[in-house]
Amino acid sequence: RSVLEARELPTGQVVAIPATHIPGVSCQVLYIIRLDEELFQENRAKEAIHQLVHGCLLSLYSTFFESIAIPLLESDAPGQFPRDTVLQTMLEEIDQFTTERPSTWIKSVKVLCPAGMSVPDMLTDDNLNCAEALGFFVMEDPIFVRYLDNHRAVFKTFECNLQRHQCQLRICQKQMILQFTPVNSHFPSRRQLLSWRSSSEATFQAMRCNYTVHYETDPEVLGMLCEHPSVMNQFPSIRRYEKICLVGLEVEVRMAQQILSNMVFQKKQITSELPVSHLLRGIIAKGVLEEELETSCPYMIIDLKEDLRVITFEGPRWQVAILKRRFQELLNSFDSTPLSVSSYQSSFIQACGLENFSRRFFLKRDIPAFLELLPGSGDTSGLGVFGLNCETLRVADKWAQSLIFQTNIYISEAAVRWVTDGEWQTLLQGLEEEGNVEVHPVKSMNGALKELVLVGFEPYVNNKETILKEFLQDFSLTEETMELMRQELVDAGKDLLRIMNWGNLNVTTKVDVLHGTTSLVVSGLRKHVCAAREIIRADLQTITHDILPIQSTLLQYFLEGGDVIFQKLSLQLQCIISVRRTEEAPGGVMPSLQEQKMVPQEGCQNLLKSCTEGTKDAVPGDQAPAAVYIIGMPNKVAEAKEAIHIFTERFWEETIINTFIPAIQEDNWRSIKERPSMFPLNWMICGNSVTIQGSFQDVIMASHAIQMHLHSKDLKEAMAKECSKFVRWYYESNPHYLPFDLEANYHLETHYRKKKKTAEVLLGAEEVTVDLGLLKASMPNSKTTLKIERRVCSSEPDIPSHWEPMQDCLSKRVELPVTSEEYKTVATRFHETVVTYSIIKIERIQNPYLWFSYCFKRVWVEKMNPQGSENERLLFHGTHASTCDSIQQIGFNSRFNRVHLYGKGVYFAKDASVSLPYSSPNNGPRPMFLARVLTGRYIEGNSSMEFPPTGPDRRLYDSMVDCPDNPSIFVSFIDDFAYPEYLITFQ
Repeated sequence: RSVLEARELPTGQVVAIPATHIPGVSCQVLYIIRLDEELFQENRAKEAIHQLVHGCLLSLYSTFFESIAIPLLESDAPGQFPRDTVLQTMLEEIDQFTTERPSTWIKSVKVLCPAGMSVPDMLTDDNLNCAEALGFFVMEDPIFVRYLDNHRAVFKTFECNLQRHQCQLRICQKQMILQFTPVNSHFPSRRQLLSWRSSSEATFQAMRCNYTVHYETDPEVLGMLCEHPSVMNQFPSIRRYEKICLVGLEVEVRMAQQILSNMVFQKKQITSELPVSHLLRGIIAKGVLEEELETSCPYMIIDLKEDLRVITFEGPRWQVAILKRRFQELLNSFDSTPLSVSSYQSSFIQACGLENFSRRFFLKRDIPAFLELLPGSGDTSGLGVFGLNCETLRVADKWAQSLIFQTNIYISEAAVRWVTDGEWQTLLQGLEEEGNVEVHPVKSMNGALKELVLVGFEPYVNNKETILKEFLQDFSLTEETMELMRQELVDAGKDLLRIMNWGNLNVTTKVDVLHGTTSLVVSGLRKHVCAAREIIRADLQTITHDILPIQSTLLQYFLEGGDVIFQKLSLQLQCIISVRRTEEAPGGVMPSLQEQKMVPQEGCQNLLKSCTEGTKDAVPGDQAPAAVYIIGMPNKVAEAKEAIHIFTERFWEETIINTFIPAIQEDNWRSIKERPSMFPLNWMICGNSVTIQGSFQDVIMASHAIQMHLHSKDLKEAMAKECSKFVRWYYESNPHYLPFDLEANYHLETHYRKKKKTAEVLLGAEEVTVDLGLLKASMPNSKTTLKIERRVCSSEPDIPSHWEPMQDCLSKRVELPVTSEEYKTVATRFHETVVTYSIIKIERIQNPYLWFSYCFKRVWVEKMNPQGSENERLLFHGTHASTCDSIQQIGFNSRFNRVHLYGKGVYFAKDASVSLPYSSPNNGPRPMFLARVLTGRYIEGNSSMEFPPTGPDRRLYDSMVDCPDNPSIFVSFIDDFAYPEYLITFQ
């Protein structure tokens, strides 16, 4: 059946038949090959033999048999194709097959000849037994086979060594095996063949053990090899296959593997830190490294943590190591050179901070340098520039010199003299305030400031230098002249300095008049002159003048000593005031007082402390012969003009006529004139009259002082006359009684009423002592005694019984108790119409002289008017607080009144509310009198009445009223017709 199957095989195919059960066969498997029958039919026996041997070897090639034996083929036509030819043909095919398909497992291929077959001469028995002489095969790693085939130098080395052993090396590329064939295939004996094979194989293995085929499994190493294939260039024996296999000398492969592994190790990304002891050096070295990395190591990262003073390198290990070494080299490569600056500049740089200065002015300007004290300098001024090369040091030194500027400013003696320590301190602090400039004062040997050294950045030094020079220039002496063009300034002349408030300008001013030109010269320190210049110009531009006309009476007053008023006003209001006659005044024509329309101001009222009682009207149509010329600031001129105007309205002239005036002693006149007054008084004494000119208040006080001196005689004379009308004292003069003179009569009566025991009076030229009890007069020089009589002539007005004793006082005020009926009566009358004010006090006026005078006038009015007429009324009179004393002492005076609605007299009101507006001041306690007034007969008055008119009976009316049917206001023209009985003070 196997044979039948073999017949079905395609030509050249082989079928295996198990031979264990075939008798007479000592093999396990028989292989039957299907031959091409056509070859035999066409007498192509040799080709058929080649096909048969080739098919057998091809079938057994993959069986890994070490030995193959092929029986010698028998030909059907031996004569045509003898055995030796068949044998030769079979050996040729065996040789060709093993050459084309070398293998390491087939050790031998034999041709078994039939027994008794004679071998041809050309093939001896030895030849047949040494068929292996055709060579042997070595099954080698295909990569190594490729390596030998590609690496001709290595192949040549192998070939040369094998040729020494008569062995030729062949590479079977298709089968990827090595074939070793003898150079000379003739071996005398099998032993020699085996010896050749053994020596050849040993030689090959000895060489082969020096080479290795390394399959790399580490992807990082493979990646490194791909990135750096040039690494293999240093190993000539190594070749790379399939990207993962290295073939070459084992030593070189191992070295290459170590290099690649090390490269992988070095290439691994790491982060390494290095402490930086000197920060600025580290910053500069880092900058240099970063420039180098741009081309050599673009993927390296260098980070300098300045706060920690640590530099971090991040990248491949090998590059990190290189950079760290390079960084250390740079740190140790810094060179230095002394900084070419002065000690002041060095001090300024150190004040800025060496590190900050280096960062700000070197590093930020890409100058890799820094400043530091030179080692071993021993001086804070020993600054040095540190850098990596000479060019950098040169640039940095040049830049520092141009950046830090120094200038020396000389201090003049004038500045040293005028500038105070505080001003210097303020100046120096201001110059150093921003920290961009240092100021170093340099003093001379005597300790005085000699110069100032400014050190700092150039623009700031230039700026501070300008400020300092301006400051020093401000303390230089200078002088400016201003020409005075305006007439009022020329008129003011040197008095201009007195009225201007230029004393606080710290300059010296003077007025020069040269060749008809008036100039104001301002001198002093430049800063003060410059500051004062604009102020003075503004003040001069503001100065104005004004004219106030005055009448002849005032002119006389001012010319005879009253100009002191102007002096006081000039000093107080800082203006120039002078009196000029009409022909001297600028322009020649002056407005009248009525044209001025002056409205009194409260400030001027306070300035003059004028009184509201009484004025003296100017005579209409009286041309003012002179004027007051005022120069000054507008507000001061206005105040002075208003004050003078008010003074002219308050100007008062009082003439006192009394026979006792000549008897006033010189000492008394001196005491009267030396009394303090607000304004100077002009005194004109002529015979028994004296005329006083001045402010109303001052005139009234002076008049009162004169009256006080006159009362000591005048009042006594009047009282003596009044007393003589009622009582007369007589002395015995045989055979009659003669009266004492009026003065002695009054003196005796006064002592008598006071219940005195004695009184001394003049009797002729002698002084006698009168015993008022015995009514006897004793002569001092004799023992003569005269009888005395007291005779009552008629009844006399009595002093009110409720008055308190006068105690030799001419007048006095007595404050009423709040609980008294007298107080309640007056208060009730006051509050009938004034309810919003409180009474502070009520005082009774006790003036016997005024009371007696009023009583006599009351008797006269009562006799003149019909019986039963209401001749006396209690009326209110409002006045200024300053006039209360004069009213108390000399009574009411109609000449002081300024309001003339119902006549030019003294005004009284039935209701306190009507008199309320005339009580002043308004911001404190206010006075009001409740007076006894002889109203008698009255008629409606008008403003033109200066005296009461006559009635139908050709007799004068006693008073004027506002409304005859129901009068509320009464005007009295006769001063003695009113007595100021009570003074009410309220608020």
